[in-house]
Amino acid sequence: MKKLFVFLTFIAFSYLNSNAQWSQVTGTTGYLINNMVARGDTIFVGTIMNSGTGIGNGVNLISFNGFNWDSSPIGLTSYTITALASDDNQIFASRYTYYVSPGSYQGIYRSANNGGNWTAVNYGLPMNGNNDYPDVHALAIKGNNIYAGTSIGKLYWSPNNGNNWALSGTGLSTNSISGIITSNDSIFICNDDGVYYSTNNGSTCTKFTNGCPNTTFFSIVKKGPTIFAGTTVGVYYLPNSSGSWIAANNGLNVTIKALATWGNYIFVGTQGNGVFLSYNNGANWYGWSYGLPSNSIISSLAVTSNYIFAGTSTNGVWVCPLAQITGIKEEMIFTMSVYPNPATTTLNVYGLSASATAEVFNMNGKILLIKQLNIPQLDITSLAKGLYFLKLTTPEGSVVRKFVKE
Repeated sequence: MKKLFVFLTFIAFSYLNSNAQWSQVTGTTGYLINNMVARGDTIFVGTIMNSGTGIGNGVNLISFNGFNWDSSPIGLTSYTITALASDDNQIFASRYTYYVSPGSYQGIYRSANNGGNWTAVNYGLPMNGNNDYPDVHALAIKGNNIYAGTSIGKLYWSPNNGNNWALSGTGLSTNSISGIITSNDSIFICNDDGVYYSTNNGSTCTKFTNGCPNTTFFSIVKKGPTIFAGTTVGVYYLPNSSGSWIAANNGLNVTIKALATWGNYIFVGTQGNGVFLSYNNGANWYGWSYGLPSNSIISSLAVTSNYIFAGTSTNGVWVCPLAQITGIKEEMIFTMSVYPNPATTTLNVYGLSASATAEVFNMNGKILLIKQLNIPQLDITSLAKGLYFLKLTTPEGSVVRKFVKE
């Protein structure tokens, strides 16, 4: 009876923690979101100008008074914002317009008052014969050092807060740069063919080649000493920001467009499969898309102290309280199931990614079998026909599943 009570308790707990839900930020319906950055509890949102509908507001804020969209843009209106970066003091944005040609690529702008005013900071950036500045797709800030990556693999560096720019990035391929992050004295550059690092502000860049998958890279984030990258075939990571790439795709073999971290958690935004999260550095992934539109393409993620925001490339911004992920570890345990059921010789465990202790009980609570599982299979040939309970214990907790031996 004691074993049965434990089993029912687990079922109840799983139900109570399965109601994490996204809701749309009021007023964002129809907006195409390209990028977002968080500064404290403020979200800056870069939109895409839709040439067909005219919807697109440049840079907007999300108000925390009911999560309402600030319908009055804070600058760079009627433009697509191709990149955003922010620190505690300023915002940098690059913009593109469909309606001005030549001169569609308008370069980089800086605001020191939360978008109230913008100043062009393009001195030193090349301009082509069509009066276009470089097509900047990634921006990063480290003190007075500003970095800008373009769609053709060019890296520009400003040592004085964007007042002057110089070409950097020796060693980079000509593929589009989609993300730049900074850490101590290093910068990490994500482009279509992989991740590069530099310890001299991009003057020379070296690619992490060991174990690098032959696929397209879209996004990059750093969690402690580990770098995570989103690709067309899921998530890969570099422990200690060095060594060989390791796949972290148990349950996540999908295209990853966006990455974010919060405490021990990693969040990924996918192309058509919503949002997933992991609490153990990608060893397990938990689908977290309840309330999001089906087939959502998550173009960007931003995290504040209490909320996570997901920008979609088709239908505005969505928000979910971070408090709702309490109990996710336990819920991930509940995703484990056994098959086939009934079984004759072998019982498979779906959702088991680490070793576990397996205990088989009969209806009277007597332990008939104990085994350490290093693979997700249990040999049950020694059991007589009948009804049994399987208890699986992992470092994250325990769960009980019922099965029939035939």
